[in-house]
Amino acid sequence: MTSPPANRQPNRQQGFSLIEVLAAVAILAIVLGAALRVQRQGLAALERAEDASRSMLVADSVLALVTAREAGAGSWSGELDGVRWQATARPLNHPDFAGTTRSGFEPLAIQITVFGTDGPRYELRSVRLGRRS
Repeated sequence: MTSPPANRQPNRQQGFSLIEVLAAVAILAIVLGAALRVQRQGLAALERAEDASRSMLVADSVLALVTAREAGAGSWSGELDGVRWQATARPLNHPDFAGTTRSGFEPLAIQITVFGTDGPRYELRSVRLGRRS
């Protein structure tokens, strides 16, 4: 019988130990959990930004509608693109505007509130000329 060659090393175990594999899986779980949390927060922020943008667009559109009517003081409400809104126009009694009303027009303080499912979401205030009441 022949003996093994002298230059050969004894058989070594190759691969990772169970502890190393468990540590790698634990680190991977922590990293994936953090990544999913960040993604969820980003999606929630995007949804809030879309809601705010939609509310601002609705308020701007309602302001254009109220202004185009050339109406005087009053209150209106409705729904636009599935979003509820309420608009109020009242005479602006301010000393800076005293004596400036001519030709049947007066400055009106317009307030537009856009509502979400949980209450008022956005409010727009402006001053425009309107018909004298």
